[in-house]
Amino acid sequence: EKSRKETFLYHEKCKNFISLRSCIEKRRQTKYEFCDGEIYNVTAVPFYVIDNDKEYMVSLELVSRLSNDMVLQANSIGPFSEKVELITRNMYEDSLTGVNNRRYFDEKRFLYKLDYNNLHRIGFLLIDVNRFKEVNDTYGHIIGDELLKAVASMLNTNINNENDSVIRIGGDEFLVVITGCEEADLKTKRQQLKCGADQIILKDCKKLRISLAVGEAYCGDFDGSQEQIKMLVAQADERMYKDKRTGY
Repeated sequence: EKSRKETFLYHEKCKNFISLRSCIEKRRQTKYEFCDGEIYNVTAVPFYVIDNDKEYMVSLELVSRLSNDMVLQANSIGPFSEKVELITRNMYEDSLTGVNNRRYFDEKRFLYKLDYNNLHRIGFLLIDVNRFKEVNDTYGHIIGDELLKAVASMLNTNINNENDSVIRIGGDEFLVVITGCEEADLKTKRQQLKCGADQIILKDCKKLRISLAVGEAYCGDFDGSQEQIKMLVAQADERMYKDKRTGY
């Protein structure tokens, strides 16, 4: 039976999947991992191989164990690991709603959740809270904040797995990234989220009824490029505004 260390290093997908990241960004990536009370430096190096006259990009991971005194002379790996985790979470978490923030999107960190089984199939759902400015003007910003937190919570509840992402792009606009899906699944998820908003009741403003404008964009041959991301966002944005105008 393999040890936990062997399982961790060679068989389980890490939260920060730098091998995929190195292939997407076409450059070396480095991270630290903590396992069984020890610290490891992991470096992923991308390169091309040729098989049957076809060129493929692959990544080689180089792993080395570090001693405690090599990492900030840490007395305890546990607290150090927790601090690193806290810093990372604060960098990419929206302080109001608790979902991922705009920086998470801008740095394309949602891509690093992809694995080899769902790498090429991805869907974007761009979401806007209808009449949000009117809610702020009528009921005040405290109710507006409560509304945003309720919507974010509903979105989190309705995503399928840990590989999907909920991102607050800004203001009352959210992006849900669905991985490994078919186009029909994305359309079903769109309707599910719109229905979920209908069920939200704010404890401090129970008479307020909430609705979302949602636009979807799907790609079955996603390559992680900035051009494709821009295209998907633009398509989802156009459909979101169409939904806001006509309820398509």
